[in-house]
Amino acid sequence: MGQMVYTLDDIKDRYLDFLQKSDCPKIENLTNWGRNRFFLSTYFAVKHCHHTSSKIWIEFNARTYDLDITQAPDFLDQHNYIAWLQQHFLTA
Repeated sequence: MGQMVYTLDDIKDRYLDFLQKSDCPKIENLTNWGRNRFFLSTYFAVKHCHHTSSKIWIEFNARTYDLDITQAPDFLDQHNYIAWLQQHFLTA
């Protein structure tokens, strides 16, 4: 996979890549929390996280963002999830 998210427009492309990914674990077998963490750690530089925490700090465009993934919509709801993630980058 190796591709990172560099622009807001990249988020949708990486999201679609992630859904089509056939490697283990299958995202259908993960919780919403697990899907979020797996996606974010695959396509963003993770600055800080705890495996038991709802918070994850990721880097995007040389800035660090603190995301509370318990506030994220269902990961498989493409439109709402992408909008939620993009909104965090626009308002921070």
